[in-house]
Amino acid sequence: MGWLILGHTYFNSNVQMYGNLSEASSFAEGFLFQIIVNSTVSIDTFFFISAVLLSYLTLQGASKHGYYSIPRLFLRRLIRILPAYMMVISATFILPHLGSGPFWNETVDPVVDSCKQNWWTNLLFINNFVTTPGQRCLEHSWYISCDFQLFVIALFILLALIKRPMFGMALNIMMIMVSMVMTGLLTYYYKVPPTLLASFPDPEERKFLNHVIISKPFCHLGPYCVGLATGYFFYKCKEIKLKPYHHIIGWGSAVSVTAAVVYGVLEWNKGNLPSTAAALAYAATHRTAWALGLSWITIICVAGYGGLINSILSWKVFIPLSRLTCMVYLIHPLIQYILTGYIRERLQTNHIIL
Repeated sequence: MGWLILGHTYFNSNVQMYGNLSEASSFAEGFLFQIIVNSTVSIDTFFFISAVLLSYLTLQGASKHGYYSIPRLFLRRLIRILPAYMMVISATFILPHLGSGPFWNETVDPVVDSCKQNWWTNLLFINNFVTTPGQRCLEHSWYISCDFQLFVIALFILLALIKRPMFGMALNIMMIMVSMVMTGLLTYYYKVPPTLLASFPDPEERKFLNHVIISKPFCHLGPYCVGLATGYFFYKCKEIKLKPYHHIIGWGSAVSVTAAVVYGVLEWNKGNLPSTAAALAYAATHRTAWALGLSWITIICVAGYGGLINSILSWKVFIPLSRLTCMVYLIHPLIQYILTGYIRERLQTNHIIL
């Protein structure tokens, strides 16, 4: 979550707040800064985790209790997300009364106006389809709608896994392929970059990419289905034993793939734009590839071979923090809006200030 918020802090700022903006042009050429530029894949980490938990807990519950109720799971999800979601949407209406500043009206008023007009699309979980960037109540809320839409799709995949496991797994794999093909085709059709790149700094172009690709469920269906398959693997395999060569192949593949996803855009961010084939290949596969790397890390930790990585990820301090992630995600842009609107003098463009 910190990775995602850091990315939003860099790329959702009002450029009028900063002096010496020419300094920022060199940020994207730094090797380590690719983590920030490519922070959009962090959202697929949450889609993957959500799917793993949904798959494992649902299959385990169906096996234990002997039934699988889609309406019950649907209602349970609504009860979990709607109260907090409604509270944050309501909070946007008091934003105008929380401060003032040179950028206050131009920052806060569009947020309030869009929520006044389109709040209902959020509660129906359709705002990522029926509204465009600039009209959407809480721009980042596309994730909530997208997650809910993927959840609905997953309910039927899980039903197939329970009734006919082979068909269910084939369906899951087919959904991964559909996700990659659709993402690649739409990237080509709309002539958009394969992901958010610093070499495409135009805010309108970035919003368009978010609207036609990133905010849509098909873009994230691949990582989500990888999560469903991982949860199914845990459900079926009660004891996981790995040989040394499994570790070599698994870690080698996971590290190589995830590093390629994050750092493979370095040359593109330096201005050396990819060929059409390379752009389409990256657009179609990088999110699913990222989830496959996460799948290995998850399996190795659950199997008891995670060592230091498992100790860090299982640290008890993260338990209460993990329960706050949804609210932190929903609230953090509101805090950014307040800080942006309140600024009364130009800030220096550097990593510490940003």
